[in-house]
Amino acid sequence: MGTSQAALVKEYYKYPGTDTVQAISAAAYWQGLTYSQKYTYRFHYLEIPVTANWQINKGRRLPPLQLEGGFSVARLVSVNALHYEGLKGVYYKDNDLFNKTQFNFVAGLSVGLLQQSKHPLWIGPNLRYALNGLVNKEVSTGQYTWSAGISIKVLLGKL
Repeated sequence: MGTSQAALVKEYYKYPGTDTVQAISAAAYWQGLTYSQKYTYRFHYLEIPVTANWQINKGRRLPPLQLEGGFSVARLVSVNALHYEGLKGVYYKDNDLFNKTQFNFVAGLSVGLLQQSKHPLWIGPNLRYALNGLVNKEVSTGQYTWSAGISIKVLLGKL
């Protein structure tokens, strides 16, 4: 972990290609054994958003459109990801280096469907961008999470 820190890890990973990593355990290293595998990063968050909505049009001729903006607090529930150590050129796993709490900016645009029904539906794209770093500042800076997706909201009743 840089020039001033050292970490003892059970295994580390070299990067031989674009879609595989080489896992090397301590025992395998001394025996000269390595293997390649695909590695997919996964981050699972539990999030509480606080947003404000603004309906752009009345929805008389066209379906109603709604802008959404706000903030959210997300807690990292589980993670499967590696860290890169540039001086040695290896990847290693240490989940304690990730920030467990994320503060996000949330934005979206939704179109209203089934507005005359008992349970109106709003669907559209949304974007989330983390305002604090993905990992602790002592390890790295400039790594922020963001996500884009489709939001579907079913209202339990009309107001």
